[in-house]
Amino acid sequence: VDELGSARELADLAATIRAADRLGIVVSQLELALDRAPQRVEEAHRAVSSVRTRLQAARTRATSADEALSDLLREFHADSSADIVDNERKSRADLDRADSLLQQASTASREGRPEAALEFANEARSIISPAEALIDSAGNRLSLLRSIRADPGQRERDVRFQVRDAQRLVVDRGLQSEWGTVLDAQAGRIDRIVAELHGRHPNYWKYHLGLGEVSEFVAGIVTRIRKV
Repeated sequence: VDELGSARELADLAATIRAADRLGIVVSQLELALDRAPQRVEEAHRAVSSVRTRLQAARTRATSADEALSDLLREFHADSSADIVDNERKSRADLDRADSLLQQASTASREGRPEAALEFANEARSIISPAEALIDSAGNRLSLLRSIRADPGQRERDVRFQVRDAQRLVVDRGLQSEWGTVLDAQAGRIDRIVAELHGRHPNYWKYHLGLGEVSEFVAGIVTRIRKV
């Protein structure tokens, strides 16, 4: 309105038209925002409630994570949990930070500032997601290692089959001189990984990682060959 008034005072027709057009756009945007305002308020209420429920659920799951880590330390080689032993502390710190943001979201919602409430709630949600991954890490690791312990040979068989399948592809494409020795070396690498799985507390995590590296390496070779 100020721009339009100034343009009219200066009798600047082009500026008046531009200002009038701009005013029309701004009024339309304002009308849309006013129409949506009640919906935004309700949207903010729902978002805050949803994130609060998720936060509470994450804190509950954190309790069971302590038990999973304890079982992991008791049942398996110490190296199996070395990289995740601090995840519980990290997750609690993240959840506390999300809680602080959620409190700010609740305050903004009560004060009739739905946009701010939504921003705080969305930021809190973005923090909870990685915290949940930290919380679940011990339980997921425990389940994985128990499954490997129950049948260590299954993972070995899978990776050996992958190597043999890659070797057949190399023969079919006539690329033995380029890739034959490389794949043979991976078969030998599997032998060494399997040979290290011994003792009262075998390092199943190292076993899993080693076979995973072989699998990833062979998959990379197959991808390169298929692109030729």
